[in-house]
Amino acid sequence: MRLLLWRRRRDSTALAPGPVPGSEARVAAPLAFHWHSLTVEKGQRWLVVAPHCDDEILGAGGLLHQAVQAGCAVRVVLLTNGDGYNRTALRGQSRRLRLTPAQYIEFAYHRQRETLAALGVLGVSPAEVVFCGYPDRGLAAMWEDHWEFHRPYRSRFTRVTRSPYENSRTRGAVFCGESVVRDLEDIVREFRPTHVVVPHPHDSHGDHWAGYCFTLYALERLRLRGRLPAGGPEVLQYLIHQGIWPRPRGLRPWLPMLPPKAYAYLPFRWTAVELPRESVERKLEALRCYRSQMVFMRNYLLSFVRRTELFGVFQPLPVPWVEDGAILVDGEAYDWEGIDNVALNPRSHLLTRRVGRSADIKAVAACRDGHNLYLRMELRHRAVNDYLYCISLYGVGGASRGAEIRQRLRIGLQVPDRVRIKGEGGWQPAGDIVVRAFRSQLEVGIPLSLLGWPERVFLGVETRFRGLVMDRVAWQVLDFLGEEQGA
Repeated sequence: MRLLLWRRRRDSTALAPGPVPGSEARVAAPLAFHWHSLTVEKGQRWLVVAPHCDDEILGAGGLLHQAVQAGCAVRVVLLTNGDGYNRTALRGQSRRLRLTPAQYIEFAYHRQRETLAALGVLGVSPAEVVFCGYPDRGLAAMWEDHWEFHRPYRSRFTRVTRSPYENSRTRGAVFCGESVVRDLEDIVREFRPTHVVVPHPHDSHGDHWAGYCFTLYALERLRLRGRLPAGGPEVLQYLIHQGIWPRPRGLRPWLPMLPPKAYAYLPFRWTAVELPRESVERKLEALRCYRSQMVFMRNYLLSFVRRTELFGVFQPLPVPWVEDGAILVDGEAYDWEGIDNVALNPRSHLLTRRVGRSADIKAVAACRDGHNLYLRMELRHRAVNDYLYCISLYGVGGASRGAEIRQRLRIGLQVPDRVRIKGEGGWQPAGDIVVRAFRSQLEVGIPLSLLGWPERVFLGVETRFRGLVMDRVAWQVLDFLGEEQGA
């Protein structure tokens, strides 16, 4: 495959072909990662889901242009309008310290107009753009705490619990998780994508990882109802927020986009789309349509204009079966030999490095037998009772075999052996859930009946100190449909 390299002219907006000194070393760098090729061809149907107006260009602008040029069907879904993003920009326009909900709403319409202009540069028509109108910086709270229609989230910017936008896909959509999932299910059923492009679960922005979770949850529910074709659409993940990535900053279209260094030797699969010169130029032009964002983040936004676009490849993680009684919930790791981790935390966060190493999660392993799901959390330091270790489990599919079924289970653990379940009324006794801690190992056994004997489970793990999130492991989708052993 011929590699396309660029250098910058004096006019930083123009691109010209030519060799770049030292480019050979940069091209060799991806060999440390797990790669597979991706082709865009006629007949494909590309659905791109973005948390905010501009993420669709940053993460997949070149891909969208290539898809349009190849004759593919495309659709772009904006989960929020980014109405709460730049209070500094709004204050500069209004010359007021405190903004009204109406001003935030008007700013959202302005960002929508920027989106339509940007996507128009790529050849995407307004008819293929869907604005959902959910609250900016509210998707994570809706995923975790405001799922039901009777417990909506209230936007801290627009001060409402329903979408105030006239052009939202669902007029007056309730700000809750179930509403987001229903919208996404309807969009997928109508559009029938062959490829779905979503935010990466390792993105540090709550709206991004929650957007990933909502989309995958909708796809899983459709799969279980038989509403997806065999094999389902391929799911690709784009990364926007992760530390000081991407590096180096600024407009460098001759460079490839590489994953963060901390991910180099983790078992993630990546794919890169090589962009022709025209697609790179169109992406740059489209990005410049977001004037409200370029004013404050120009250098950062231009860092995403590269000769390749990078995507993680989604794969559900199989949970291995073990014989009944093989795992003893005692906090020790000897009986976990040969069981792989299902979640890895590639780097320590600055907060946990300095003030709370016992809150720093290193890895999570999982297995099951005929009755229980077992999880083992490995910390970077000894577990202490100052922290609340939280496990979230959202089951999908399966049939009830017990009286009390919690398809969404929130568990709080405190060493040495205190365990609680979070419900609508707050924290409650956990019943048959068992937890044990030993040094830096935290082990828990959870009856599968509490999850309704699911086919797949969304797993999230985090540590908290007095309500403050200290560390979080990216959400994973666990597959329980593997071959049963010893049962």
